[in-house]
Amino acid sequence: MLSNAPAFLRPTLNAVLKSHGTDRKVLPRPVKIRVYSSNQKGILAAITRVITKHESNILRASVYTTSEGQGINSFEVAVQDINHLNRVMAAIRKIKGVLQVERVRFGRKKSG
Repeated sequence: MLSNAPAFLRPTLNAVLKSHGTDRKVLPRPVKIRVYSSNQKGILAAITRVITKHESNILRASVYTTSEGQGINSFEVAVQDINHLNRVMAAIRKIKGVLQVERVRFGRKKSG
């Protein structure tokens, strides 16, 4: 794997791989998202169905309901790149009952 190669060799190794028609495969990366929703029957199933439909794997999930009746659904999902993440988040936003979707990074939240 190229990530194990010394940094100064990586450009040369990439060029060799490309010249032989062997491009590196993009590996999924874990990303944390938080979904705020109304507490309604089937909302968790709808969210997980959308994540799966968009070719993302759920690595971790935490779900609870506040005393005010709002669902807070935290997921760690595997995505290929930022465009893949944006497609997954956009699809989740379309679910009836979803109030907000945000990416969570290093203890900070990025709304969207």
